[in-house]
Amino acid sequence: MALKRNSKRAAACAALFVLILWAIMPGYFHTAPAALAKMRTDQLSIEKSGGGAPAQFTIERAETDQEKALGLMFRT
Repeated sequence: MALKRNSKRAAACAALFVLILWAIMPGYFHTAPAALAKMRTDQLSIEKSGGGAPAQFTIERAETDQEKALGLMFRT
């Protein structure tokens, strides 16, 4: 019985701790909006030295300082 009471108390303390952290640092627990994670796309073509069809890639470009700071965070 005492073990059950202690585990409930520990769970309540953990939940309170997370709530306090969320109140102190609200921006830390929020994810970036999908619009911020979306960058401009472009086509990249790499030609092989031995000939043949070039390899085609769709790339994303980080052009603004905000996009560069976001980097690879929040990528799906």
